[in-house]
Amino acid sequence: MNKKLFYPILLLFVFSNCSLIGDGTKNYKTNTDIIVSGKVVIQQFENNVSGDPEPGEPAYIDYYVLNLDTPINVLADKVGGPERKVKQIQIAPSDANLTKAINQSVNKSVTVKGELFYANTVYHYTKVLIFCNEILK
Repeated sequence: MNKKLFYPILLLFVFSNCSLIGDGTKNYKTNTDIIVSGKVVIQQFENNVSGDPEPGEPAYIDYYVLNLDTPINVLADKVGGPERKVKQIQIAPSDANLTKAINQSVNKSVTVKGELFYANTVYHYTKVLIFCNEILK
């Protein structure tokens, strides 16, 4: 291969795969207030935390998820990460009023203010969650 072509192609390949050029995805830290937008949906997760559900308990658990308008990157912390191009985050409402507001927002686009954190219990169904402090729209 011609050296005049080889080195520019090599440099293009190297830099296209590193963070110096980037893909435009925003990076976020955990435990810091952020604002993200997306569509609220309810997803179901199999209720097998401690084996099969007890008699009378539902087979599936519903939980709120924000399908993000734009994927995000979440930087590593002591619990987990990093996670790249996150498209879904579980919503953890901070109080009963927010739970009601989120429930009324199902299948609607909203903007949420809160703090990201990594899943750390069996009740966290996505790798990244948001502790929702406010729904802005």
